[in-house]
Amino acid sequence: MWQRMAVSMACVWGSLTVHAQEPVSWTAPPLCTSLLSQDCRLRFEVISGQISVRSVHWQTKRRETLQSQDHDTTQSLSYLLGDRFLALRYEAESAQSRFLLEVPHCTDLSMEWSITQEGTRIRIAYAQTDNGVRLTVETPEGRQDFRHDSLWHLLFEQPEMSRTYLLPMLQLCRESWSLEEQWDAIRSELFTRADTLPLPSRRELQEWVRQLSSPRRQDRCAAMRRLQQVGQPLIAFLDTLETDQLDREQRFYLKRLRSQLDRPVVDTPAAVAARLVADPRIWTALTLDADVQTRALAAQQLARLTGQPAAAEDYASSK
Repeated sequence: MWQRMAVSMACVWGSLTVHAQEPVSWTAPPLCTSLLSQDCRLRFEVISGQISVRSVHWQTKRRETLQSQDHDTTQSLSYLLGDRFLALRYEAESAQSRFLLEVPHCTDLSMEWSITQEGTRIRIAYAQTDNGVRLTVETPEGRQDFRHDSLWHLLFEQPEMSRTYLLPMLQLCRESWSLEEQWDAIRSELFTRADTLPLPSRRELQEWVRQLSSPRRQDRCAAMRRLQQVGQPLIAFLDTLETDQLDREQRFYLKRLRSQLDRPVVDTPAAVAARLVADPRIWTALTLDADVQTRALAAQQLARLTGQPAAAEDYASSK
């Protein structure tokens, strides 16, 4: 029962719409984006769950504007490069398709892809800010909005929408971008860590947070050491805490702890799995996976994290 509630909550939490729709079957018309995707001066990376566009010439200041007419596609690329930042705008347009990418500053990024085929219009938009990422999909069947903490949360919690719409759009930025392969590698690493990594229970974590407000300094220091020893998996727990329920002493220690853990690094499967292995939202999403073994392992890990007994129900049969 609790598992069904968790799955339902995850669907509502991740999406701004109540009624989820199945992705429509479609094939995107060809769109040449060579001016952007083959530009060796630009580097596309995922850093701490957000897409980042960098330049290999980051130590120089320059402004550049390029235009191209390739087959039936018109392209334009302009960017301003400073000492430590990159501002970029790219547009590609053909008779059936238009793609726009804007990077006003560093990780503040938005992209939109509009496709028109046989009178049918599909619009896909992705945006990210300091508060997370958002995917919007508009089809003849309606509009859906999804908001998540990171790109990886979006991929795990909305896998079909991501495979159908998001990943093909990201492929326009970089032809060689193997995000789906990286996503698969993260899944494998998640299950390896779930089997081998000793994680404290949520009750233990809550007790250590409570001790951070102890009047005895030695109790506070001991609790801080225990929380530090958890490492990257602690981030998922910190995200669930209601800061308005914490006192000043607890907020001080937890802010310092997060600054130690949440350092911007280029995402690798090992680094992402370390952050997500203790996140109940990820395991709740995996209980709906098509693979029976994956659902069983996800249910076990979810029960371990929440302290609730694992359901023996086959989740796919209840969909």
